[in-house]
Amino acid sequence: MRRSVLLLLVALLGPAVVAAQRVSLRSGARVRATPADQNAPYLMGMVIGQTADSISILIGPGDTARVSLASLELLEVSRGRRAHLAQGAGWGFVIGAGAGAGIGAATMEGDWRGLGALLGAGGGALAGLLVGAVVGSYVQSERWDAAPGWKLNVSFLPAGAGLRVSIPF
Repeated sequence: MRRSVLLLLVALLGPAVVAAQRVSLRSGARVRATPADQNAPYLMGMVIGQTADSISILIGPGDTARVSLASLELLEVSRGRRAHLAQGAGWGFVIGAGAGAGIGAATMEGDWRGLGALLGAGGGALAGLLVGAVVGSYVQSERWDAAPGWKLNVSFLPAGAGLRVSIPF
């Protein structure tokens, strides 16, 4: 009986204890914390402190939040910002080629329409490629990865008369 109660306690409390001890963040890291409660907004800011079961996040000037790790669905760390040069160039190429082909075909008449569309598509593609690359280089987004150790999960599954422990990594 004592053994069953102990196993039940480990099964119920084990994941929370492991969740609280598995994440290690450096001070100053930019993080995004997604709470398990769907109605609560996520928090984004800089880590200013960490205990075994919570982190302190500087959200704005003089505004800090202490968040329990057990209350989070996901904790992510910023890996920096990146530009979208190639994606912008690709979209510019496609849009420019389509617009150029349409304009080229509309400006020519008769048998020359196909040649006008071809020349228009080539010129439009080149112009769109250049404009798209410039626009894409100015459009930046932040890259987010799960915090180190966040994906560690411990689960307890029934196995005959006992429990099976699963720790994927």
